[in-house]
Amino acid sequence: MSYQRGRARERLRTPGICVGEAAQPPGEAWLGEERSRKATVFGLGAMLAASLVGGAATHLLMSDAVEAQGAGAVVTATQVNLVDGAGRLRGVLAGSDPGGLASITLYDQAGQVRSTFGVEPDGTPIIQLHGPGGQTRLRATVQGDDALIVAGSEAEGQGLFGAVRGRPILTLGDGSRVRLQMHLTGDGLPRVALANGAGQEAASLAVGGDDMPQLALTAAGRRRAVLTTVGNATVLNLGGPAGTRLVAGVAEDGAPSIIFLDGQGAFMASLGDVGNGRLGFVNAAGEVSDITSR
Repeated sequence: MSYQRGRARERLRTPGICVGEAAQPPGEAWLGEERSRKATVFGLGAMLAASLVGGAATHLLMSDAVEAQGAGAVVTATQVNLVDGAGRLRGVLAGSDPGGLASITLYDQAGQVRSTFGVEPDGTPIIQLHGPGGQTRLRATVQGDDALIVAGSEAEGQGLFGAVRGRPILTLGDGSRVRLQMHLTGDGLPRVALANGAGQEAASLAVGGDDMPQLALTAAGRRRAVLTTVGNATVLNLGGPAGTRLVAGVAEDGAPSIIFLDGQGAFMASLGDVGNGRLGFVNAAGEVSDITSR
């Protein structure tokens, strides 16, 4: 039986990744270096292969036992086709398939490809699982030292999990762009980033140096609001297109204050406790205007 697949091999593509300033993963990715992912993808491939070709493995074990008692033999072929009792093609073992891979391809009763396990000419291992219509629903590979698993359809939305540059990363996309990313930064600090409809970062939650948490809102590529803690103080920075214009906070001793800045970030005035239980304004010249007494 001749074997004609007539379809181009589909390489695993990593969704584009872009994150904000605090993290620098892939692209900055959005969307890392402990590379134990080889074991992860190998484990997935082993489990899938065991479940799908368990019968073949049993046959091979039995064959080994028989050969041990008789004359050994080696069968050499560029391709082996497997058919069911009705003569339908159900599997192909190819030394080099039409896409150039050494692969095992399995088909359903309708003749649709449902899974492919292979190694590309450059040595990259790849696993692809397909839906009833032939669409790829899960892909796994190890590219260099980076392990990646992509679930879902590119047209409908995808989730990617992997380890990139030694750091774990999880991204969720809507089919055309990444909308959410969770990862560890180069320093091992956690960060979550959310993107708007244009794929640009709109909000992020991270833990920075000295274990300082930070919640940031971004518009037009510039931070507009940042809420964080510094020691036992709480600080909120609010800005416009040109930069930070207002800083509100509560100091470690519990005293609240608001600081106003000009377009260049220079001090204009502040509102807060001016001493002796008084609330007042302090201008750039250091002049105090008492507003009220406690």
